Amino acid sequence: MPPEEDRAVLIKRYQEFGLAEGPEHAKQLIRNLESAAAALDQGRSRS
Repeated sequence: MPPEEDRAVLIKRYQEFGLAEGPEHAKQLIRNLESAAAALDQGRSRS
């Protein structure tokens, strides 16, 4: 599944499970998750 499809599914799931109040909120949560993952990856690559 392409990343765009993964995001679309995740946006729907975040709303279904009450983790996001709407699609924009879900998108922000996903961006935050991606940023945190990138920061972790950078920290590990420096070690």
